[in-house]
Parts: sequence; structure tokens; C-alpha cells
Amino acid sequence: MEPQQTLQRRLRPALRQQALIDAFHMLRVAAVLMHPIAPEGTEMIREYLNVGEEFWSWDRVFDPLYAFMKNPAEHKLKVLEPRVDFFKKHPSQVTASENPREEAK
Repeated sequence: MEPQQTLQRRLRPALRQQALIDAFHMLRVAAVLMHPIAPEGTEMIREYLNVGEEFWSWDRVFDPLYAFMKNPAEHKLKVLEPRVDFFKKHPSQVTASENPREEAK
């Protein structure tokens, strides 16, 4: 095995970990920015991350997600079932086949 391939194999877990850290940080900042506009959906994000109300503090907008966990090593996320919608469609976006009330008419 070439030395470059060995180095890449050793770096993969670290890169994967950093990509996850960055993705969760971007999710957090996006949720804080959207919270005044879409409070129900963003509250669901906070609920699934299992963190407190301080998550919305503008004074802590650049804090890492770990800063909102009492014990990051033991912190549990709420299980996200397949096809959970965090943001509901506006009634104008719902077709008759998606709206059970329309089918009953």
C-alpha cells in the first residue's frame, strides 16, 4: 500500500467527524435564523436535537452544538423517523391527493 493511501485511510474518520460537526453547526445557525419565520419547524429541530431554549440565544449563535448539551458524551438525539416533515406545506401547495379532507368531499 502506498504511503498516500495509508494517510488517506487514517484521515477519513477525522474528515467524517469534522464534516458532521460542520453540518450540525450549519443546521443550528440556519435554524436560529429561520426561527422567527418558521417557529414550529425550527422548534421540531430543537426537539430532535434534544437541547434547551438557550439554543435560540443570539448571544450564543456561534457556540458549537456541544455547548448546549449537559454531557455531550452521553447526549441522545431524538430518533428521526423516515419522512418526517419539519416544515408543513402551505395549503396552496397541497394537492387533493395529499389532503385527506379533500378526498372525503
